Amino acid sequence: MATSSNNAYLGFLIAGKYTDFIIQCQNVEFKVHRIIEAESGRITFPEIKPDIMARVILFMYSRDYNSYHLPTFYMRFVGDDTKDMKDLKDTEDTRSDTYEEDGYRGENGDIQAGGLRTALNVNALMYQCADMLDFEDLKQVACRRFIDHAKLVYGMDGFEEPLRVVYESTREDDKDLRFQVTCLCIENCGLLARREKTAAVVEEYNPHLWAVSVEVNKRKMSITRAVDDLNDELHLRGCKHLIPMKRMSLKVSTQDDVHSITMKCPLCSGWLMPY
Repeated sequence: MATSSNNAYLGFLIAGKYTDFIIQCQNVEFKVHRIIEAESGRITFPEIKPDIMARVILFMYSRDYNSYHLPTFYMRFVGDDTKDMKDLKDTEDTRSDTYEEDGYRGENGDIQAGGLRTALNVNALMYQCADMLDFEDLKQVACRRFIDHAKLVYGMDGFEEPLRVVYESTREDDKDLRFQVTCLCIENCGLLARREKTAAVVEEYNPHLWAVSVEVNKRKMSITRAVDDLNDELHLRGCKHLIPMKRMSLKVSTQDDVHSITMKCPLCSGWLMPY
């Protein structure tokens, strides 16, 4: 599938003149040019939503697309699922996504407040379409945009919806988007365990991996609490040294199937008895 390296052909797409190829999605027809498609005639994709195919075609002409909304020239005949996002300006802008990271980073709120749930869904479906068309450049762009957004909002309400879209629209052996979003969830299982809906989606598609991750996180938290308690005890015993934990000497011992941790301040010497 041929693509242009810049916006040289975008004017032809907007004007709709001299078209000689048709891409049909459901009841919507996209009239394009063989110079872009390198084919002739017509092709039908009944399973692809028109607003997604519109962005795919836009990427062919301009090497870019906007996850939040379609440009006006497409809105005239394509139903856009992002049309309800009234806070975003409806223009001819075909440029890539823009958002303020500081406005979304954190654990509170709903990701749809700034339209990111919609953008995540769009990028997941763009990835699916690109994978089906063997469109590697678009796959990488869609994957990167989804992961960039996901890193900001994975701990917020509403992330379970685009996460499910990823799992339902990608192959089980997918090594890009599916693998990367699974890694993101597993690496942050401690936080996601408190988001029951998101955790349920991860567990549904990765039951064994999720179970192991949760157990490892529990053990990690248990050891962390034990070390914190030991540090408090050292302080109560007169140790006033603010030694970084990595410089403390730790000893883990087992007796009669009971695990214990001892810790030593390198300045005060003397082991604190088992905790």
